[in-house]
Amino acid sequence: MKKRLWFLAPFAGLYALVMEIRNRLFDLGIFSALIPPTSSIGVGNLSVGGTGKSVVVDYLIAQLKTSHNLGVISRGYGRKTRGYLIANPKSTADQIGDEPFQFLQKHPTIRLVVSESRSLAVQNLGVSDPGLTRLIFDDCLQHRWIKPQKMILTTTYQNPYFLDFVLPVGRLRELQKGCRRADVILVTKCPENLSPEVQNDFAKRLQLQPHQKLFFCTIKYATFCHGKKRMLKVQDLKLQDILLITGIANPQSLLDQLAQLNLIFTHLSFPDHHEFTAADIQKIETTAAQKIVLTTEKDYGRLAPKLSNIDHLYYWPIDLGFVTEAQQKAFNGWLNT
Repeated sequence: MKKRLWFLAPFAGLYALVMEIRNRLFDLGIFSALIPPTSSIGVGNLSVGGTGKSVVVDYLIAQLKTSHNLGVISRGYGRKTRGYLIANPKSTADQIGDEPFQFLQKHPTIRLVVSESRSLAVQNLGVSDPGLTRLIFDDCLQHRWIKPQKMILTTTYQNPYFLDFVLPVGRLRELQKGCRRADVILVTKCPENLSPEVQNDFAKRLQLQPHQKLFFCTIKYATFCHGKKRMLKVQDLKLQDILLITGIANPQSLLDQLAQLNLIFTHLSFPDHHEFTAADIQKIETTAAQKIVLTTEKDYGRLAPKLSNIDHLYYWPIDLGFVTEAQQKAFNGWLNT
């Protein structure tokens, strides 16, 4: 625990106690969770953000959409609407949230809904889409009113949950033992050359339960950046002056990738799910000048409508990778059982 945060320890203890009582009520069955009638898989984390959860959800959609009539349920964090909402091709990031908007843009054939209550979403979907054969729940580890058949927990290699503390001292939304509710733990943002020895040591520190499986994942950056009118080869960015805009919890992986390519860039950093104001847009347009404006795929959905007069706005797509092909094959096999 950092010394500058010692005075927050009583608040962290109180928060942990409240979450522990809540979890205990669910464990004892006093609070009951809805088990979806359709085969389902949930993705969540213990941290407040930055663990690569949306990349995992995107990977699941890509893997399952061809073999299943797929539904995706999200809270739609950061949206300007409330309640249960079925997404459609005309939905905007403001209406359904930036991450669901990203999923819908990449996978337009899926049925995507946003709702604060995942159980309500399941019940409504059962009426409107009885033919769904698989459900994916985005960010549902702490939303215990719903209990998917399978649960994936994400944690980063750089900041694993076993080195963290509960809010407000650290970034955990509940005690570390909440990880036991997961069937699979994905360690995200790993170096590509992670040795078996390091993996084994990491696994020991996670203290896996007998039922849990562990996989180590990487970030795969695309060869091209995507814009409104054209694509730009990443290698060609070396000839450009770049303005990088991020509104995500932890942009460090992207910063490291840009530095590794020896790219010259100015970075404007905003909080996760940031709502870009008129002042923000004016600052971006002033700073952009003749620069290439580069952002994340998640941020692009919110920025593009507000930077419509900038033709040189691009996002750099990323995908989930695995440190070995064997791990990817094993994960996909588990996913499809």
